[in-house]
Amino acid sequence: KPWATGSVRGLRARGGVEVDLAWRDGRLEKATFRSQRPVNVNVRYQDRTVALPLPAGQTEILAARFNP
Repeated sequence: KPWATGSVRGLRARGGVEVDLAWRDGRLEKATFRSQRPVNVNVRYQDRTVALPLPAGQTEILAARFNP
């Protein structure tokens, strides 16, 4: 399968949030979020939504919350 495993870095999301993603076998393994200013982000993946308060200058990593 093309693109079954891979990663991307430096994507830009709404509110100036920078996102890195890594996936394996077509499933998200890790999502990393960074912002230079405080922002609240709602992250959706498949049937889940995670509310993510992101303080300025900090990094938040979501992994286990997406894959039980």
